[in-house]
Amino acid sequence: MSNQPHDDLFTAVLRHPVHAASWVRGLLPPDVADAIDWPTLQPAPERLRRSVLAPGLVDALFAVLAANEVDCVPTELWLLCEHKSYEDPGLPLQLLRYATLLTALAHDGAARRPGLCTPVLCVVLHHGDRPFAWNSPRHPLFLLGPSLRPIVDDLTATTEAELLARPGLTPQLRLLLLSLRALRHCDADGAIAALHRWAQVLCDVDRSELPIHGDDAVQLFGWYLLHVTEVDPDRLRTTLEVLLQRPETPIMSTATKLHAKGRVAALLRQLQKRFGPLPNDVEPRLAAATSEQIDHYLDRVLDAASLAEVLAD
Repeated sequence: MSNQPHDDLFTAVLRHPVHAASWVRGLLPPDVADAIDWPTLQPAPERLRRSVLAPGLVDALFAVLAANEVDCVPTELWLLCEHKSYEDPGLPLQLLRYATLLTALAHDGAARRPGLCTPVLCVVLHHGDRPFAWNSPRHPLFLLGPSLRPIVDDLTATTEAELLARPGLTPQLRLLLLSLRALRHCDADGAIAALHRWAQVLCDVDRSELPIHGDDAVQLFGWYLLHVTEVDPDRLRTTLEVLLQRPETPIMSTATKLHAKGRVAALLRQLQKRFGPLPNDVEPRLAAATSEQIDHYLDRVLDAASLAEVLAD
């Protein structure tokens, strides 16, 4: 199965600072968490996303201030959130590259006291088939090389009960962690049973005033569930009507629309990985494309030499 639905769900929730803060703060040692001014957490400047980081498609990147100034100067750090649904041997180098580039970009043209750096905090959410292992070479000489060790939230080694009881999470973040941990391993009956166990979390998300609630949350998490399980859309709609105690939205009545949106999202991500930031008209064009056109674009994306070649009619 493609990694795309996992990435899309993670990014949709974690791009909102309130959810990212509720997740990361609880993973840090108390003294480190207390050293961060969490209300200042904001998405990183657009110039970073459109720079050399863009081809790598950082999942979520934030800037935040330290709780206390250093030498009467506000101290900023980067919070970089990555998601892995599989064992990735390239992760150490990927994170090290990100941290190096972020540090260089933060200091480019800036008047800073020598030695004053911008820290980069890397946090990884892992929900692979096996517990997380930091894949570093075993030869002792490799210990002399550069390295960066992230904070890891390993859902593979975390129980459902622990996630339900974890303090400080927003409802949306709790539902994200539960969904990523369990749903892709469920058959249809198991997925429906999981929703019943998470009924209170679902209701909390539905009634929340934080980003992604109500119908938007139903569309997002319903889309994910239909992509990673074999649940019938009508059965899912009926289950959500019972749990949320209200009629469900039309998007849950058919898997066809959800599948089409997922294919467009997958194509957009592949195009971004191949060709970098896309022109503003590409996403609307793909949204309006026929299923046959999307098939043609997906067939070309790996071999085409340019974006124009992929999208040629």
